Amino acid sequence: MTAVPAWRIIRKRLAGSRRDFLAQTRDLPRQQQDYLGRLLRFQAETDFGREHGFAAIRDIAGYRSRVPLQEPEQLQQWVERIHGDGPGVLSRDTGFFERTGGSVGGAKYLPYGESGLGDFQRALYPWLDDLLGARPAIAAGPAYWSISPALDSRPRMHQGLPVGLESDLLYFGRDLAGPMGSTLAVPPAVGGFRNRQEWQGETLRHLLRHPELRLISVWSPSFLLGLMDGLRALASDLYPSLARPQQDRLKSALHGGDLDTRVLWPRLDTISCWTHGRAAAFLEALQARFPHVHIQPKGLLATEGVVSLPLEEAAAPVLAARSGFFEFLGEQGEVCLSWELETGRSYEVVLSNHLGLYRYRLGDRVEVCGWHGSLPMLRFLGRGRDSVDLCGEKLNEAFVGRALAGIPGFALLLPSGGASPHYVCVSDQPQAPEVERCLRNNPQYDYARRLGQLGALQWRTLPDAQDRYHAWRLAQGQRLGDIKPLALLPDDAFLRHLEENP
Repeated sequence: MTAVPAWRIIRKRLAGSRRDFLAQTRDLPRQQQDYLGRLLRFQAETDFGREHGFAAIRDIAGYRSRVPLQEPEQLQQWVERIHGDGPGVLSRDTGFFERTGGSVGGAKYLPYGESGLGDFQRALYPWLDDLLGARPAIAAGPAYWSISPALDSRPRMHQGLPVGLESDLLYFGRDLAGPMGSTLAVPPAVGGFRNRQEWQGETLRHLLRHPELRLISVWSPSFLLGLMDGLRALASDLYPSLARPQQDRLKSALHGGDLDTRVLWPRLDTISCWTHGRAAAFLEALQARFPHVHIQPKGLLATEGVVSLPLEEAAAPVLAARSGFFEFLGEQGEVCLSWELETGRSYEVVLSNHLGLYRYRLGDRVEVCGWHGSLPMLRFLGRGRDSVDLCGEKLNEAFVGRALAGIPGFALLLPSGGASPHYVCVSDQPQAPEVERCLRNNPQYDYARRLGQLGALQWRTLPDAQDRYHAWRLAQGQRLGDIKPLALLPDDAFLRHLEENP
């Protein structure tokens, strides 16, 4: 099956998903109460459900009184009790694990089953249905869905259960996996490469063979920009494997030393990627690289679950209310429900869903940009709890992200403790004095600087800063396409890595 008939099948099966999503979330308090009730009934006989009395909970207040907020470390203690031949611990239908490196720390394992995948599909379906309705040209050709290379040797089993799905397409469900596979410009097998340059070359060969490419869906815009940089660097190696028309297009696209993507993919319609938080720093470069393409902000989707999804008519991604029961921690520690949020304020996301997460502190902070009907529109700010406090300054991801917003390339703030505490900005750009001035807008940071408790910001310019950061993350177990653009790390581990590997 080719891409166009496959898209017809997909559109038919998704028809009405957007409409149903909006209709079922019109009364947000009732919808969230109903979701929670179904979740508690389904998971009542799990170990976690019995210990916390799920069967006796009748409403949201009862749930919040019986189940305390859960930290990631507490979840992992429950995960360690899961074994392939044992009963439900966190979720009654756990069938495999997904592995995540997280933004900080080593690899973690999260339990998955069909009910948890259903939560993902209740967000993916309305998103794709909406996108196809608003951008119908997408369905006239193939798509590129981010495929990260297998740069490390990943375990296939953990505690008696498989790690990962046999195909990421199964996130769309078994009915849609086949048609979705027929739309792919780059086959999933490319993800099996263990050499980054070989993976990049094979990915680019496939993309160059599809001038009719219509959709690109990646996570970080820097991932796609890295691929395009690789296209220029690997052009001479790619030519022999391309047919004559493809060679001519590539030569024409590289004429003058730059890369004109309009020559390679003239009908490319949409790029879906992160656009908020630190990812915003790459948007100008991405739009310049693809001046003919619509860029759609991707919602907040983590390995732990879906928080928001984009709708073309909404100014920002809306709460994925059918994919979880949501609570939000305010800046003063108050716990709010989704319909209690206030426009202009920022919150940390607390998630309960069928993966077996219960009042789980996701760590991501969002800002409420307004409302689309009954649903809050959420802009991702960054990792809320990854804050640093060397001597009372309490810098956090969202604040530092704003301080680094004017830097067009890679920039990452790192703490350096010891006898003379200070911060180091690692970037591929020259020193920007305004960053220090922005940091001093934090009264505690400024006070610590004036007292001499905190040294001046140091700058370290490395042309390959992003590549070195990515390599470090890959060594920690993250996949290349999953590495989030961050503004701040909470410890000096990466700084020490740079010092040990000059």
